[in-house]
Amino acid sequence: MNKIKELRVLRDKTQKEIADELKISQQSYARYECLDIYPPGTILKHLADYYNVTVDYILGRPKNEDLVASDVRMLAKDMNSFKHQEPDEFEKLKKIILIFMQKPDVSYA
Repeated sequence: MNKIKELRVLRDKTQKEIADELKISQQSYARYECLDIYPPGTILKHLADYYNVTVDYILGRPKNEDLVASDVRMLAKDMNSFKHQEPDEFEKLKKIILIFMQKPDVSYA
């Protein structure tokens, strides 16, 4: 199930109710849910505001925290590329990476 439909179903709304909120036809809205066409940016923004989520969430993109955690894991695997740093700088970097790896729920904003 795509996010647009998932959000609508979770809130127990009909396609018609959401279409009315967006000031579009129910048929247009249904096409967004079926992924026949992607909604334009203005519709995505309105949906995000209506459901109190981000446009990235609606598009199924990972959260920034997920991206940062992934980047940290990649850095940790490639620690040898940082060994040219001064030893104390390398140790500081190593500690920072280890902290992020242990606390994936840390806010990165």
